[in-house]
Amino acid sequence: MNEDAILKIQNVFKMGYLPSRGKAPYYFSPVPINCFGHACFNLTDEIMKVANVSNDLFAYRIPSMYSTEQQISNDLIERVAMAGLDISSCALKEKLNFNEWRVALYFAYTQDGIDDYHFLLQEANGKWSCKFGWDTAKISYFRKLPEIIEPNYKLYGIYKIANPHIEIVEKHHKEK
Repeated sequence: MNEDAILKIQNVFKMGYLPSRGKAPYYFSPVPINCFGHACFNLTDEIMKVANVSNDLFAYRIPSMYSTEQQISNDLIERVAMAGLDISSCALKEKLNFNEWRVALYFAYTQDGIDDYHFLLQEANGKWSCKFGWDTAKISYFRKLPEIIEPNYKLYGIYKIANPHIEIVEKHHKEK
């Protein structure tokens, strides 16, 4: 992964960026974003432009059909952590702090093994959203977290992601 892309995304979150999760318009140009970028980072178009963030961080391909769910989820969790964010498993009903958001990870299976992954983001209003693929701006919404997303994505786990820099930024502003 591009070290420059990692530093840029780290700087965005160090400045106290908190995903809007539906509170602000969310566009997908000029940089295409996949479901991973949408759910785990939820960067607005404006932030992407100002920070000059590329999509290198979001580009993750399953290494092989013989990868396990645990290996793939660990790889994806590591990418979130590289951005300077905290990520851990959580319960669906767990209360979140103001600097946290919830995502769900799904896997699609074929007879040979894991074929693909997919993420959903819990929006600020409690609904779940997802973006399929790189080449579409369409976002789908669900009132409740589905166990299965057609055609064959099954829920694997629920995680909370936190920007640990938000408290530092707010504390710094209060001292001034």
